[in-house]
Amino acid sequence: SLAVVFASSAVASDHVVTGGQSIQTAIDGASDGDRVLVHEGLYLEALDLRGKQLEVIAVAGAEYTVLDATMFDAPAVRAASGEGLGTSLYGFAIRGGAGEVHADLGASLTCGGGVLVSGDSSLKLERCVIAGNGHATVDIGGGIYAHGAGSRVDIVNCVIHTNGARLSGGGAAAIGGAHLQVESSTFVNNYTAVSGGGVSGLISGPGATTDIHESIVWGNEGIDLGAPAWLGVGAISVTYSDIGGGWAGVGNQDVDPVFQDLPGQDFRLVEGSPCVDTGDPQSAPDLDGSFSDQGAGVD
Repeated sequence: SLAVVFASSAVASDHVVTGGQSIQTAIDGASDGDRVLVHEGLYLEALDLRGKQLEVIAVAGAEYTVLDATMFDAPAVRAASGEGLGTSLYGFAIRGGAGEVHADLGASLTCGGGVLVSGDSSLKLERCVIAGNGHATVDIGGGIYAHGAGSRVDIVNCVIHTNGARLSGGGAAAIGGAHLQVESSTFVNNYTAVSGGGVSGLISGPGATTDIHESIVWGNEGIDLGAPAWLGVGAISVTYSDIGGGWAGVGNQDVDPVFQDLPGQDFRLVEGSPCVDTGDPQSAPDLDGSFSDQGAGVD
């Protein structure tokens, strides 16, 4: 029947990428609703999701699957063509992103080293490690940059560390009506090059909204959370999180989370950390039956 024909044409497909192949080629050949399954390897690419609602999944996880955009002078991941809700990246280490020039703040600034989301686009980042992006090449949003009403980034169980920006938001920045949803993630060791360190962990500028839940934003150079005075601050809601310098909200604290090895970039929590078992009591319990923790569980 005609209904059967339409139903069969709408079946999603899986596109498998193995080491030595191109993730971008798989994205280009995919359609809305498809999955791109990426096997372990080092992928020297900068990805553009091209407006498609896709799930791009690193099947072996971030320890074994690295997206490195060092050679491309561009964001490592770009979603700026109206990607819909449900678009996601899962299980990647993302590094080497250099951003692209935007005039979102009335002047030409380089934005979004690791991940850039704009143009009424949505992207979910889950179990990713976003590190080593931006630095001297990016003005705002070294690790993650989101801009514009309708643009949304969900950051779930991710570690965002050792990213940098010249002006502000070494870890992440939401500007101009964008929304950041941060769940069970860790922002640490990010920096901004301005005198005094600026706001280096996460910034939420005018018109932007940011919700942070069961997360750690701590140990970034300068100020961990907020926005610089020249930009102005948007709406920030924080619950059951560890925020350097403190932040009002239910279940929040300002303490050293005590990572396994901060200089060695092992951001797992030690046993007895003040962030262990201090997550939202309404959240699902950990595998051992205890309360959930604050921060990411990604190695």
